[in-house]
Amino acid sequence: MPDLLSHHQSTKGLPNHLYPPLFTAYKMAGESFSNIVNNLNPDLIVEDFFQAWAPDIALSKNIPIINFTVSGAACYSFKYHLYLHDDATDDYPFREMCLSS
Repeated sequence: MPDLLSHHQSTKGLPNHLYPPLFTAYKMAGESFSNIVNNLNPDLIVEDFFQAWAPDIALSKNIPIINFTVSGAACYSFKYHLYLHDDATDDYPFREMCLSS
């Protein structure tokens, strides 16, 4: 992803306008992750909600997988909405949780 410099490969310190390209990059990483799993043959996969392809890969290789999420439900819901819609400007369906009017 040309918009994402090497120090912008996670959400830490990421400017808001770069969230959509980061989520696109996450979505594109499934094939690489599958290759890594093939090479390492792990006993367990620990994933968070950004790796939506991880459960299917784990299932196809008969590897147990757990989801590790440290944020609350509201934050999870908002970030997942952004992930699904590829655009931070899409209307979030729960207006009472929006910070701007």
